[in-house]
Amino acid sequence: MISAKDEDAPRYRPELINFDERLQVAKELIDACLLDWAQSSDPKIKALIMSAFQVDKRGRINTARILGLRKLEIDNERWHQTMAAIGEAVSVRDTAVYFRFNQQSGGW
Repeated sequence: MISAKDEDAPRYRPELINFDERLQVAKELIDACLLDWAQSSDPKIKALIMSAFQVDKRGRINTARILGLRKLEIDNERWHQTMAAIGEAVSVRDTAVYFRFNQQSGGW
């Protein structure tokens, strides 16, 4: 039997992420970037970036979408400052521990 204290037990420990009020500052910086780029950029790119801030039915932001913006390679100083602001707005609210159990032939 594997107990919760067994150090060899296969575990998955995801972090549950929230954003604090600094995310609003990052959103305003993104809006400023998009306003500057509006004349020369494709509206589809603008829509893609703005979709990251859409909320679900419960009014919550999808953290994966927001953090996905940080993966975009945009060579612009203001954009880099904005991505830093998103990083500063991240806070870990909790962690969860999941254990995986595999049944081998012949029993546990």
